[in-house]
Amino acid sequence: MLCEIERDPDSGEITFDCDEEGRTLQSFLETDLQEDLTHTEYLLILCRSENNLDVESTGNSYSLLLNRNNFKIENLYDSREVIEGRRSYLLEILENWKALLSNI
Repeated sequence: MLCEIERDPDSGEITFDCDEEGRTLQSFLETDLQEDLTHTEYLLILCRSENNLDVESTGNSYSLLLNRNNFKIENLYDSREVIEGRRSYLLEILENWKALLSNI
């Protein structure tokens, strides 16, 4: 899964360069996180937590499940749209997302 996120310095528009698997992650960021720094920070806190319990967060269109090592993002309306990966990768993406939003 590959997903690179950048902000155009002139227009301020956030652009994505994702492989097919990363499209679900892109859609999650665009529809559930949008440009909400507070929600992004909340998810970062969850990802950084060393709590071994499973955590679930449900947004507008997606459900996020975190466990000790992994994450799963699933579309609430289309169970075929799902992505799973390492928790550390999601943490990296969320940190980059927050950095882009902070530089508006």
